[in-house]
Amino acid sequence: MSGLWWRIAPIFMLTVKQFTGGKAVRAVFGLAMIPALFAVIYRINPDARPRRSYDDLFVDLLLPTILPLATLVLATATFGDEIEDRTLPYLVLKPISRIRIVFEKALAAIAVSAPVIGICVTITWLLIFAGDALDNTDMLWASLVAVLVGVSLYTCVFQLISLLIRRAILASIIYSLVWETVLGRFIAGLRYLSIRHIVSSVYTSVLDDPRLGIDNAFGSGAAIIAAAVVCLIAIVISTWRLRNINIE
Repeated sequence: MSGLWWRIAPIFMLTVKQFTGGKAVRAVFGLAMIPALFAVIYRINPDARPRRSYDDLFVDLLLPTILPLATLVLATATFGDEIEDRTLPYLVLKPISRIRIVFEKALAAIAVSAPVIGICVTITWLLIFAGDALDNTDMLWASLVAVLVGVSLYTCVFQLISLLIRRAILASIIYSLVWETVLGRFIAGLRYLSIRHIVSSVYTSVLDDPRLGIDNAFGSGAAIIAAAVVCLIAIVISTWRLRNINIE
């Protein structure tokens, strides 16, 4: 089976092997486990509203801060490592279209990051709900769907940043902390232009609990369309940049 994937998507398989064999995936796991530490603190003195506590932790900490920081580790490395190691010329000289290279690398980062972050979210969910976990599977499902959409969005955007800016990690951190976390939270108009709002809308729509989630969320259809448009634009611009980048 793996041999078939090597023939169908060699860049994808090579990138997955590169990520899973390095230290970066451990950094993703470490960042994604931070909410679980807050869940442990919660378990020491739990209150009578575990759903509200989990919702606050997920919407206010994991989505706007932890998710982008954990995702950028691999997303910026898709091309950042190639540029830094001066192996990009060998990659683009292969008989593979530029858009396929961009797509397979993004898919590889998503395929590694999403399960790792999803596992950490599941651990956090289990710690918060403990014996009542089976009665609150709707929150886990909504969280995992939102994580998948969020990882996909951030990966495409941060991959583009790695092709445009040499200090991609720093630029991605600034974007995550300033635009997504600070400006997006306190300036109402910018909130609707943020990835955070799209992902939070997906979570709110899937959860379908009027007491939880965010206010003024996009509908599920609008959120998915917005996510698809952002990913498509990022991939198209990344492809254009890869075609025109100076590889000397």
